Amino acid sequence: MDDTPLAYRRALADYITNPERETAWISPIGLDESLEYLVDLPDRYDTVDDGYRIADLGSGDGTLTVALAEAYPEADVIGIDIAPRYLQDAVRDYRENTGRSNAKAVGGDVYEVLPELEPFDFIYAVNMLQDASDFPAAVETVADATRDDAYIGATFTDEEAKYLFADFLDYDEEEDAEYWKFEDIETEEMAVSFKQRIIPESEAVAAFGEYGFEPVDRTELKAEKRYLQDALNILDPDNDIDADELEPSYPFYLFYSGDINGE
Repeated sequence: MDDTPLAYRRALADYITNPERETAWISPIGLDESLEYLVDLPDRYDTVDDGYRIADLGSGDGTLTVALAEAYPEADVIGIDIAPRYLQDAVRDYRENTGRSNAKAVGGDVYEVLPELEPFDFIYAVNMLQDASDFPAAVETVADATRDDAYIGATFTDEEAKYLFADFLDYDEEEDAEYWKFEDIETEEMAVSFKQRIIPESEAVAAFGEYGFEPVDRTELKAEKRYLQDALNILDPDNDIDADELEPSYPFYLFYSGDINGE
């Protein structure tokens, strides 16, 4: 699903998700108000009872996974990440501190692991789908991992969000698509290059619609501005961008595969 070499992807993910490194900007989960909004969604839109299953794709340091497990002790919450070290630490601490076993950490490529763990009632794909080299195939994999009448919540790097890193914009003529292209990012293990696709909202909505998922909610999830400068310095140590002049946010859609009108 992603043509970046596996070792590169793991090295970069492990580097970014280290809790000691202030790069929570990578995800809007880094901001309390965005995290609260995300955690509240299953209760707001669905009935969470015994056997309810939630997946958190690209879990990073496990912040959302653990918050969901705490909020819904009757549900099984599974976090999946290609570099699971910090996710596993967070889940272990949660289980030890609460005595609950409803949170689980799984390591591996999300698009390979997810079909083995299905089905789910609610799937979160926050700051995840834009990394896929084949966006429609990624949407299909996620949609196929749900039960009937399920929800998928996802962020996209759209036309406005792309200007967060305008200096890194690139265009692929063959795919007729824009990307953020980052090169030679120094991690502890190796120098990593990767790209993230800019996904217009209309394209995202249409892709989920192909599998019977229609939008029932949309909002702008804001990320922590105070972390953005650190992230920019990691991506390009020579940059002259002032993070205070940027407004880091991502469009978030909640999709539902049931009857929206309840008929």
